[in-house]
Amino acid sequence: MRETLLLFVLVLAACRRSDPERRQRELAQCDIASRTSQELVHCLAIERNWPADSARAEGLRAQARIDSLERDRLAEEAAAFNVQADSVMKLYFATSKLWIACARKAAERGATDACGSSPEVTTYIDPIAAEHRRLIARCEEMRAQRCLDVLDSSKVFAKRTRP
Repeated sequence: MRETLLLFVLVLAACRRSDPERRQRELAQCDIASRTSQELVHCLAIERNWPADSARAEGLRAQARIDSLERDRLAEEAAAFNVQADSVMKLYFATSKLWIACARKAAERGATDACGSSPEVTTYIDPIAAEHRRLIARCEEMRAQRCLDVLDSSKVFAKRTRP
């Protein structure tokens, strides 16, 4: 009786490890329940009793998917930023030209301070330049070459110098 029970447990364990459908189901369940690749590895290894190497390999695949999605998102963000930066610069230069024309006319009439203050660089350009630096740093951190290429295509900022 004891030998039969031991044989049954061994057969059950062997069947459990060789069931690819079960493993796919467990992977899908853990993937849905996990927010990070580390949580996925924990779910597979601890909760589903997967071998550590298999769980780690799935975690690496999950992280590669997450990184790929983040690189795509960064490229889209960079493209939207380029449009925004171009619009802000056009507005700044248009406002500056209007102010300069007004100031010239006022000066010809001998009026002072008739046009108000000049458009501030800090109001227009500094926030865009800071966002540009932040995006470059994030794209470099993620090794998102497409994102960097999009930023380099900007009409507003000079191309980055690459080491």
